[in-house]
Amino acid sequence: MKIIGIDPDVDRSGIAILDTLTRSVMVCTLSFPELVDWLYDEANKEYAPVIVVEAGYLNRSHWHGNQQGSNRYAAAIGNDTGRNHEIAKKIVELANHKGYDVVEKKPLRKIWKGKDRKITHEEIVRICPFLKAARTNQEERDALLLALDYSGLPMQLGHWG
Repeated sequence: MKIIGIDPDVDRSGIAILDTLTRSVMVCTLSFPELVDWLYDEANKEYAPVIVVEAGYLNRSHWHGNQQGSNRYAAAIGNDTGRNHEIAKKIVELANHKGYDVVEKKPLRKIWKGKDRKITHEEIVRICPFLKAARTNQEERDALLLALDYSGLPMQLGHWG
């Protein structure tokens, strides 16, 4: 089974393609127009992947303010969050239109050692040793976590090593 994890972002969305049979993975980031082209190309291939999209809009609360932050800061964060949510909704709409099996997934809990408890490259490689990328960015790692979570493959550190 092929699983495509997508971490939507206004600038560049993280993409991870996980093949559960061969245990191979590919990660990249794409702008929205590139993502549209890519999804159309993928739809013409013989396999039918499942697409898992991070859907932050499924969260009950979107408060990202802090005590030191100003109203302007909170408004900017809210604006960015809303823009990302709209990109996610458009990706889901497009994928459904192309006939993909689409799963909208709440953001996964942040339980890692990186900044803001996000996963680091070292942690993702320990979870997924078949990832051959020398470096990954946060969007790629989050997309891969979505695909791994959906696959049911173990996500504990050190499990594969």
